[in-house]
Amino acid sequence: MRGLLGALLFLLLALALAYISRFWPFRLWGPEPLLGALPPGGDLWRGWMRMLGLGAYDLILWGVFVFALLTGAERLWSRLGKHE
Repeated sequence: MRGLLGALLFLLLALALAYISRFWPFRLWGPEPLLGALPPGGDLWRGWMRMLGLGAYDLILWGVFVFALLTGAERLWSRLGKHE
């Protein structure tokens, strides 16, 4: 059961990261942003980096962010598993 829950959480995290990145291949809804903020084709990360003035480094920062997020998720998952 723990393995199934871990796989489901990993899948949800991977989908969220893919949507934020420039690599999301799908348009989820019409031409207007959902709730005025979420574009249908993803690519939020690049817009955030441009607003911060870090547009030239967006791919490098994306790699660092994903590495840190996955490392934190793995540490959290391993800590939660020790209490069984």
